[in-house]
Amino acid sequence: VKEAELIKLFTNSLRYIQFATANQFYMICENFGVDYTDYVQLKCVSKDQELVIFVNEEPAYSFKVPNPKSKIIGVCIFFEGTGSIKDIKLTGNAREVYSFGL
Repeated sequence: VKEAELIKLFTNSLRYIQFATANQFYMICENFGVDYTDYVQLKCVSKDQELVIFVNEEPAYSFKVPNPKSKIIGVCIFFEGTGSIKDIKLTGNAREVYSFGL
């Protein structure tokens, strides 16, 4: 019984420390002017076997696609750190194919 109580105490303590640490990092970032409610617009354009990634309509990264075009069967978005998605729109041949959250 003592072991179980100690495990619960340690587990809860670790959880509270994790929340407190995340809150402290959030407040530090706010002091540096980071606004987590300010979304950026990302856009990927594929043309002539080149993919260009735009951030707020400015080209940020591009690379040549070595393989010929093929069908997209899924989209995965990963974040390094904090991130969220407000809406998604996929278009092809000047028509909307899929939208979410718009």
